Amino acid sequence: MSHGGWPAMTPRRRALGYVVLLIVVLGLAAYVVYVQAFMPLSREAEDLNRRVRVTRQKIASLPKKAETLASLREEYGQTVKALEELESTVTQEEGMPYFLRDLESASFASGATVVSVSAGSMTGASPYGELPVVIGISGSYTQVKAFVNGLLSLGRAMSVKTLRLSAPRGASASAGAPVLDATLAVILYVMPEGGRGE
Repeated sequence: MSHGGWPAMTPRRRALGYVVLLIVVLGLAAYVVYVQAFMPLSREAEDLNRRVRVTRQKIASLPKKAETLASLREEYGQTVKALEELESTVTQEEGMPYFLRDLESASFASGATVVSVSAGSMTGASPYGELPVVIGISGSYTQVKAFVNGLLSLGRAMSVKTLRLSAPRGASASAGAPVLDATLAVILYVMPEGGRGE
C-alpha cells in the first residue's frame, strides 16, 4: 500500500536504489581522486618529460658547441700571434734612432751613401701612426737597388711610395758604373709612445 500516493518500495527496489546511490557516490569519489591526485601528477609528469626533452637537446648540442668553442679558441690564438708578429715589425716612436741605425747598416751593406733623411708629421688614427720619411741616396744602380732591398728586409712595417732616380750634373763613372741620385719616399708605421691605444 502506498503512503501519500507513492507506491510502496519493495526490498528489491530499495536494494537497487542503494546500488545506484553507491555507484554515484563511487563515481563522485573517483572523480574527486582524479581531479585532486591524478591530474596534478599528470601535469608534473608532462612537465618533467618536457624538461627531460630540453635537457637532452642541450646535451645533444654540446659536442657541436664544444667544437665551435675549440675552433674559436684556436682562431683567437692565431689572431693574437699574428698581431704580436705585426707589432714586432712596427717601429716604436721612442725607437726612431734605431731606424736611423738601420739606414746606416743598409747603406754600409749596399755601398750606397745616405745623403739625407727627412721625416714629416705623423698622421693616421690609432693604433698605428704613419710617418712619411724621405731618404736621399747616392750610388750606382746596383748599390741603390741593394740599399732598397736591404731596407725592406729589415723587418720593419713600411711601404714604399716612390723611388726617383736621376743622374747628378757632372756625374762621373765609378768603376764603369754611373753614379745616381735616388730619392726614396716611404711610409713608416709607428706605434705612438705609450703603446697601442684601444
